[in-house]
Amino acid sequence: MKIYKLLNPYKLLCEAEQLDEALSTDFKIGFEMEGVCTREGFNSYMLPGYHSQSQPSGVVAELFDDINETLGFGKGKIERDGSLRASPEKGGWTFEYGSPIIDFNPTNINKIYHFLKKVPELQIYTNETCSFHTHMSFKDLDKINGAWVMCCLAIDEEMQETLRHLKTKNSNIDFFHGEWARTYLFDNIKEYLINHEYKQISRLLDSTDKYNLVRVHPAGTLEWRGPRNFLNDSDIEAIHGYILKLYKVIVKLSQIVNAQTYSGSGITINRKEIESQVSITRDFKSPAQNKKDAKINSLSTAIQKNPLILTKISNDKFKDFFDKYPNKIAEYFWYDADDRDGKPKIILGLNNYKINFIINEIYKGGNLTTVLKLYNLLDINLNDKLNDDTKKNVINSLLKSLFQNQYSGNVFKQLFKDYEVMDNKYLPYIYEFINDKDISESLIRFIKQLQENFDFKVPMDFWKKLLNSNKFYYISRFNEIPTKVQRMMVRRSPYMVQYINNLDPQILNSLKQKYPNIEDYTLGVL
Repeated sequence: MKIYKLLNPYKLLCEAEQLDEALSTDFKIGFEMEGVCTREGFNSYMLPGYHSQSQPSGVVAELFDDINETLGFGKGKIERDGSLRASPEKGGWTFEYGSPIIDFNPTNINKIYHFLKKVPELQIYTNETCSFHTHMSFKDLDKINGAWVMCCLAIDEEMQETLRHLKTKNSNIDFFHGEWARTYLFDNIKEYLINHEYKQISRLLDSTDKYNLVRVHPAGTLEWRGPRNFLNDSDIEAIHGYILKLYKVIVKLSQIVNAQTYSGSGITINRKEIESQVSITRDFKSPAQNKKDAKINSLSTAIQKNPLILTKISNDKFKDFFDKYPNKIAEYFWYDADDRDGKPKIILGLNNYKINFIINEIYKGGNLTTVLKLYNLLDINLNDKLNDDTKKNVINSLLKSLFQNQYSGNVFKQLFKDYEVMDNKYLPYIYEFINDKDISESLIRFIKQLQENFDFKVPMDFWKKLLNSNKFYYISRFNEIPTKVQRMMVRRSPYMVQYINNLDPQILNSLKQKYPNIEDYTLGVL
């Protein structure tokens, strides 16, 4: 039986075509039912805490099983909610039940309809503290089109009114209840839309405030904080009203999802413009992401049993796994070292893409232990597999660690085996690293270590940069200054000889012809 035929005798439904439109969409729903149970024998330890992994016990487990069976969609979840209060005259203990994810179709809506009618039979009642939250999602809900939906709702005052109230012949149930379902989020979004302040809208949508009438939930749904105190005494009219309202809301959402422009409150917004400027920036899991996460979790279980799987899976799966579990890199990176040469079998078995990916991920860490491991990678003949960007990241990671910590020459020698290796592979990167740094005492000390441990020639660009800075006097820290640089200095001013160690004799003799007392200014002489 179609759901509109079931409900039509109560004269509460819109046209059947609208319902068919809603049912043709790819929406899923779920709900959180807050309530008070009057079954006896309750102790607080029987009710799991919020998002805990524990299972209900005792009378709570009995209620949980009865709800799951009556609803008929498998196992949901049950937990405590500190915002709920039992009514003094009725007593009981409070709980929140979360349903499984439910496809939006006539059969399933019919199940929900019959379940809601039977809530009092389960020894459950509701009051003003108890809400019935509805979660709605569609196939491609993500950070971008979720923001589009919220912007459309913000300018649609008629839709907001629909979301705020449940009116029937005998009752007027207000969804907007004090601090539990605030509406000013839409007002603020609308104001920013008028002024085209899109960054501010993204900031609003990034809020973790859950007490809004509608919000984009981190779990990848649109959460609608629905009616309160409406499941008592088998109020069939109110239950029909909610089912009808749910249909109307999803019909409207399906129209919004497919719209390229939307108008309301004297404003017209363009989907492309909104989606290019506005997004939900906090953690948000779309249905597609949840499905992807489930696959990655299964992959993680398999890798835990046999880490060498990492050498066999596709590049995309490899990236997805370490994107989600970056801390696993250290765990698997050096797994099962080969007895012959002490090198990890996983690394030796990776293709070029995977090696470049993993090294660049490690590069982000930057501590000395990781840096030394990076060098070990270079030392097992992986250079041919590294692309230019990865090589640059490896060398920069080494140099950054050395520069920041000013390690001893022994560490330099460990990292750069000899000048020939450094010259052939690393010298261009070292030059670039030095040239990107501002002149400072740390940079001078760093370069001096390179000079002391290797036959390192300081690039001319550095000398020019140093002489043109207001810290040119640091040049006196160097024991060897190229003759060309010495000539540049004395051409600027002959008295710059006071900053030159080991002044070239020819330069000194040439200066003495014009400045007989120049030796008085040479370094080390008062």
